[in-house]
Amino acid sequence: MTQDDLNNQLKWLFENAMSGISVDCVAFAYQEERLKVLCLRYRNTDIWSLPGGLVFKHESLHQSAFRTLQERTGLDSIYLKQFQTFGEVERANIKEVMSRLVPPFAMEYFPNRSISVGYYALVNHREVIFTQDILTDLTAWHDIEELPAMIFDHVQIINTAVKSLKAQFDHLPLSYHLLPKKFTIGELQKLHEEVLGEKLERSNFQKKILSTAILERIDERKIGGAYKSPYLYRFKREKYEAWVNQVF
Repeated sequence: MTQDDLNNQLKWLFENAMSGISVDCVAFAYQEERLKVLCLRYRNTDIWSLPGGLVFKHESLHQSAFRTLQERTGLDSIYLKQFQTFGEVERANIKEVMSRLVPPFAMEYFPNRSISVGYYALVNHREVIFTQDILTDLTAWHDIEELPAMIFDHVQIINTAVKSLKAQFDHLPLSYHLLPKKFTIGELQKLHEEVLGEKLERSNFQKKILSTAILERIDERKIGGAYKSPYLYRFKREKYEAWVNQVF
């Protein structure tokens, strides 16, 4: 792709998007018993960011966030939750960052200030297919406690998203979006402990989660563990959807 091709794409983008209004998406996944977040690396740099971008004139904020993540992950179904708007005057020096990219981009297309609406997403990392764009050359999962150096206020956005997720996780069955289709009660508990950042008493957790009637035990056990093979469970999709619809 030539310099002219890149600048033509940017020109088209800024002609068809809202000036200075963007979305930033904190996509969470549960991998190797750790809570991860999706990060992008700008081409030929060590600069990382969240998936995000400008809002097109014809789309809503939610549609923009969904499009942004769909293009990055290949997923057709994504749980999205808006959690905060970020509008500090000094939150983003866009032109300074863009000037460090190789090849450089025409600066006249970038606004001096950007206001961003934050969304967090919950995805199953096993179903994600990474794709790049003209600005990035690498997409990767990073532990929320071992983030790379990130642009603008993206660390703050991630930390705020984690707090929002924690506030909802204990009373909504959001683990539905992070676990494989079949799992043990022990695996479900480990996920809750990772997100909430605290140890949970086994019998109390099991009693609480089973009392919701949102899980069903299937006639199958997990094989290969160090202890006796526990039963596998799965979410009742209808129960989950009814619960979420009742809350929201």
